[in-house]
This record gives sequence, structure tokens and C-alpha cells, in this order.
Amino acid sequence: MKTIKDLLVSYAKYNLWANTALLEAIHKLDSKQIESEINSSFKSIRKTAFHIWDAEYVWLNRFKGNSLPFMTKDLPAETPIGSFIEGAKAFVDYVEKQDDSFFTGITIFKDISGKEHNMDNAGMLMHCMNHSSFHRGQIVTMLRMLGYEGEMPRTDMIVYLREMSS
Repeated sequence: MKTIKDLLVSYAKYNLWANTALLEAIHKLDSKQIESEINSSFKSIRKTAFHIWDAEYVWLNRFKGNSLPFMTKDLPAETPIGSFIEGAKAFVDYVEKQDDSFFTGITIFKDISGKEHNMDNAGMLMHCMNHSSFHRGQIVTMLRMLGYEGEMPRTDMIVYLREMSS
């Protein structure tokens, strides 16, 4: 039987795998497509990808005891593709290094408005990975709306689990 740590490490690894698959598709786009405004939570593929990276960065810092008073406001001139993957790898590395008590423990942090929260680590980790899945799905929809002609990235967790079991 898997432990909660095993399951959450797997979830973090899935997140890295899915982010990588999505970025492979984004790399095939030209800058006009990446910047095209589309009616979604964030107005372009680049802004949505940046939000995924930024949120993962904020949550990882919260786990490490650093309550950031902001999410990054300034979108860099270029999509932080390398940073996007490095951030997801940092999450995997961090989660793998934790002992079992971390996953049943809590983290105290302040949100971006300064309000303090006490939250269980397992729930926070699941939220962060689920949040990224939600926005990856939006990017897939944006790709379809832009007429993306490549193979659509398959970022479902079942695809990841099948690949890992073969």
C-alpha cells in the first residue's frame, strides 16, 4: 500500500510531466499565437503559462516558510520556459525530501493580502497541483481556439500513470 507521501510525490512528478508535455506544444507556436488574446482566465497562452509558474513558485515558498506578499505582477519579456520546468522540478525535489510527518502536518503562512492561514500540507500540495491542472486545461482549449495543428498535448494523470507503469 502506498503512503500519503508516495501519492503526493507521484502527484508532484505528474505535475512536472504534464507541464513539460504542455510546453512541448507551446514551443511549436509562434510568438503571435502565444500572445494572442483569448477570452479566458488569463488573456493569452503566455499569461496563463506564466500564472501556473508563478502560483507554483508562491506555494513552494509558503511550504518553505516564506510568505510572499505578492504574486509576480510583471510578466517577463519572454515566457520563462526554463523557469517553468525548473519550478516544477523544485516542487518534486522539495516533496521527495520531506519525511512522513510533513504530509500530516500544517504550514502557517500569509496569503498575498496578508491574512494568516494554517493549512494542512497534503491539502495545500493537492491544491497547487490541481490548480496547475486547471490552467493547463485552459491552455489546451486556447490551443484549439487558435487552430493548433500539432498533436494536442495529453496531460491527463491517467496518461502519466500508464506511461510510468509501462
